[in-house]
Amino acid sequence: MPRSSPFSVRSNGITYGYASYDAMVEGLHELDAKYQGRAMPEAAREHWNALNTLIEEQRVRNDRLQQLDRAGNGEARAATESGASFHTPPRTGSPDPRQQMRDTGLRAIERMGSYLSSAAGDRLTDLVERDRSGRDAVYLAAVSSPAYERAFARRLMNPDTAAFEMGAEEHDAVRAALHAEQERALTIASGNFPLPATIDPSILLTSNGELNPIREISNVTSIATSEWHGISSAGMNASFAPEGTEVGDNTPTLVHPVIKAEKAHSYCEFSIEAGMDWLSLRSELEALIADARDQLECEKFLFGDGTDEPEGIISGLAASSFVTGSGTATFAIGDLYRVQEQLPPRFSPRAHWLTSLPIANQTLQFTGPGSTQVEAWSDDRRRLLNKPWHEASMMDRTVTTGSEIALYGDFRAGFKIVDRIGLSVELVPHVLGPNRRPLGVRGLYAFWRVGAGVIADAAIRALRVK
Repeated sequence: MPRSSPFSVRSNGITYGYASYDAMVEGLHELDAKYQGRAMPEAAREHWNALNTLIEEQRVRNDRLQQLDRAGNGEARAATESGASFHTPPRTGSPDPRQQMRDTGLRAIERMGSYLSSAAGDRLTDLVERDRSGRDAVYLAAVSSPAYERAFARRLMNPDTAAFEMGAEEHDAVRAALHAEQERALTIASGNFPLPATIDPSILLTSNGELNPIREISNVTSIATSEWHGISSAGMNASFAPEGTEVGDNTPTLVHPVIKAEKAHSYCEFSIEAGMDWLSLRSELEALIADARDQLECEKFLFGDGTDEPEGIISGLAASSFVTGSGTATFAIGDLYRVQEQLPPRFSPRAHWLTSLPIANQTLQFTGPGSTQVEAWSDDRRRLLNKPWHEASMMDRTVTTGSEIALYGDFRAGFKIVDRIGLSVELVPHVLGPNRRPLGVRGLYAFWRVGAGVIADAAIRALRVK
């Protein structure tokens, strides 16, 4: 190694030199590409860990220098604007620990930029900036740490020996993640681990919009507590009047909805052999957990009763929001027009349709060949009566008396979904068979929190068959 290399790491008796920060990052990519789809041998793993430690140390140093530069520029500018040319002494006093926590969380979101969508990044940034306690920011920083993901992988691959295989950095990362979870006031039993950010659907916002469209079109927010407290109304009216005329009382009727983030859970199993290949298992776990979450939410966001589960749209709407079809146990194109016309005009610009696929197919027959009706669907079948349409597979699929076959409205104004960031898992090291002997299979018990509820009945209409 040339002595001029400013960065070096030593692994398995070999010293590796790197000319720059970017060269170190490139070195990580090369290691990952070399062993993609396979577990790294011990020497490569030692190299990987040492390189990650050096990169993180350099990043912290750079962040600190930039912070000092910004502070120095601000003080110099303030001194110049005041007309003083002498040195302005630095501020005294301790920094705000909560602001430091928020800064840590914002840096973590930047670090996750390679696998976060822009929507997920914006929502996490909003969560961190709104969180006065700073605890969710610390949690995001802990579970997004590369060292924590490595420790989590070791735990899945070798649960009995993982504690002996972890390095000091990984042990520290696990302690930080568990402490951050405990600080968020969740009950953490022995053996529970937060899911790494790279596979946590509550952080990545991985949701199948075709399977679970309600999450896509509704008002979704993340919270740092177990409950969301809001203020909602049908809107405030305004009017014109002659000069000197007393204004009318246009105060809207305010309601104060409270939505609790309820516990949801799931369970899956994987072979010991599959657990030895973390890269493949990680992508499988991400897909399985996200799919299970979508399946459950799609049903509960429609029909949940609000007791130990989210309140669904159909379950939560007031009786005044239901429109009854014109004929007994029948469905006609006029029913759709009537639903659309009964939605208050202020909610029409952002309105969407929700139906199951069989009901959508039935509406196509209303305006088929030879029909005198105006075409109800766009050519690409994405818009119904000139409004966006989404398939809700859990909605009623047949036309029978009492079935609710269509929803229409401004769901962002009328329906609230509340996520508590973070999904935790507990590993079952050995799953036993009927004879109480090991199957060579491990189990993974996952749990998270989510709530939902109708916050403005006027914004949504539901079609019920007569």
